[in-house]
Amino acid sequence: MDKAKHWYTKATASGSSVSAADIDSIFQACLTHKDPEWGWAIIREVTENGRLKEDRDLWDSLFVWSAHNGKSVDEVDRMMEVMGRTNKTFRPRNQTINSLIAVANARNDSYLAERFLSLGLKWGVKPDALTYLYQIDYRLSVGDVDGAQQAYNQLQGQEVESGEDVPRINRLLQAVCATPKPSFERVMKIVDDLSERHARFEPDTVSALSVLHLKRDEYHDVVDLLQTHVGNYSWEERAKVRDVFVNFCLDRRNPIARVWDTYMIFHQIFDETDRKVRTRIMNEFFTRRRADMAVHVFNHMRQHIRPDTVATLDTYVTALVGIGRLGDAESLDLIHNQLKLDLHVDPNTRLYNALMIGYTGCNDASRAMEFWDDIAGSQEGPTTNSILVMFRACEMASFGEVKAQAIWRQLNELDAEITKEMATEYIGALAGNLMLDEAYNMVQNKLEQEYGFKPDVKILGTLFNATRSRSRQPGVGTWIQSNFPEIWKELEALGSKKNLNDTRNFRIDRTLEP
Repeated sequence: MDKAKHWYTKATASGSSVSAADIDSIFQACLTHKDPEWGWAIIREVTENGRLKEDRDLWDSLFVWSAHNGKSVDEVDRMMEVMGRTNKTFRPRNQTINSLIAVANARNDSYLAERFLSLGLKWGVKPDALTYLYQIDYRLSVGDVDGAQQAYNQLQGQEVESGEDVPRINRLLQAVCATPKPSFERVMKIVDDLSERHARFEPDTVSALSVLHLKRDEYHDVVDLLQTHVGNYSWEERAKVRDVFVNFCLDRRNPIARVWDTYMIFHQIFDETDRKVRTRIMNEFFTRRRADMAVHVFNHMRQHIRPDTVATLDTYVTALVGIGRLGDAESLDLIHNQLKLDLHVDPNTRLYNALMIGYTGCNDASRAMEFWDDIAGSQEGPTTNSILVMFRACEMASFGEVKAQAIWRQLNELDAEITKEMATEYIGALAGNLMLDEAYNMVQNKLEQEYGFKPDVKILGTLFNATRSRSRQPGVGTWIQSNFPEIWKELEALGSKKNLNDTRNFRIDRTLEP
């Protein structure tokens, strides 16, 4: 600012006339550096030296400066009247009004912008192309999509320079698509306008149009739209559009058939997508209880050749656990067979745990228990999760209590740390094989005395749920109610669901992790 002041002082002292454009630049600098005193001093100077009688452009700078410094529309109007009296040939023009609207837009004040527009009409200034562009800006900023559409319609009869309207039209398209019930006809008219001009469709515009087509089940239109535009985008822009498809797949409000079609388009167009994103989609299909679709996503990863996309051991683990929780034996068979043929995956304890979860969930607990031998014979050995998963397999297997009791004895003989989760699953293994006296003894006489755990909702809920005998489960409920009435009330408060064999399961979380 000091250099600018020195230059201005030197120029005026030498008798040189500082142009209106230079004064406008000085005003902008005063605004930027918060030095209004100098700006007002210049205005006093040009008022006193009579330049305002001759320099029309200087008035526009004065109007903009005044608007920036809080002068009202009425005050600016009176200044325009003064301008007219100073020189009868001077009147407001498009540049005047557009500059004032730009000030309002910079302040995000759409009401002020509308008042400046009305001021122009009062002075007989008809809106031009730039006026309508500014109008689109401020109306979109307050969510007035219909108003922005009207400004766009008015713009059609105007000549726009160098594609200034293209960014605005893109934003208008995005806003129209985002309305609760977008007019498809209105959208396509704007799309046709951009297409005929071979204008750029921004990534956000392509994303918005894609979602609109997806919700209308117009999948061929989506593919055509993507193939036309995303090939010209940078990797960052492609990722922006891709994430919209991912989020669409993850949105539970969308029906599963539509999500599947969306995924297939995503798979076709965005081949560069890495394993992390694809795994999220695979898990979404598991959550929606569609193991078949999840397996397709897995296969697409497995068939890939890029290191950041191809299925890894962790991907197998995720798939096996998801399949086990859904009990889809056919999908389990597919994944396990692929694992056997995959030379790039070296099984470890976590993978064997996942296989146990998978086979136990698919009602083949005996097969699940076989993986315990692989774990026990490995250099890594079992983890805490391995023990929990093995006890669950024992719970589901015929005569599984034999193996469960052997493991429990070994844990105690080795003086291994016994966790509450281990004790809970061991009780489940006993109850699952109707070793109820042993389970009762564990709960009443050993749990707290030997291991320091008091019976709770999870432990007693497991005891009850694991007893899958229609004839024996009511007795377990009676035993819990008699010995632990308060916990029984808590279980009852959780609610239960009925199984196919007329037993009940309290709504406790028994999810196991690999």
